[in-house]
Amino acid sequence: MHPSILRMIRDVSSAAHRNGIWVGVCGEMPASIYGVLILLGLDIDEFSASPYVIPEIKKIVRSVTFDETRALAKKALQMRSAREIRELVEKFIKDKRPELKEFLPEASK
Repeated sequence: MHPSILRMIRDVSSAAHRNGIWVGVCGEMPASIYGVLILLGLDIDEFSASPYVIPEIKKIVRSVTFDETRALAKKALQMRSAREIRELVEKFIKDKRPELKEFLPEASK
């Protein structure tokens, strides 16, 4: 969730889409609520994660709008640390999408 990594993902996504190429992200990042919300906002087309988290990812994706995630990602790109970005996502969930609190780590609920 470090801002420099998110900027790199944004740049790759933008360049790929300008050239008609879809962008997918695999692994642990799309398997967390933090990653799902930010990656959606960065216009990532496809996620790949362990099968056991797919139902959670689907519920998260269906619970938000692209406008919300794009605004969230835009704010995240202005943050200075991964901790600030996690706090930003947690505040978004608590203020706008409390139904997603179940997907936060216990210490963040």
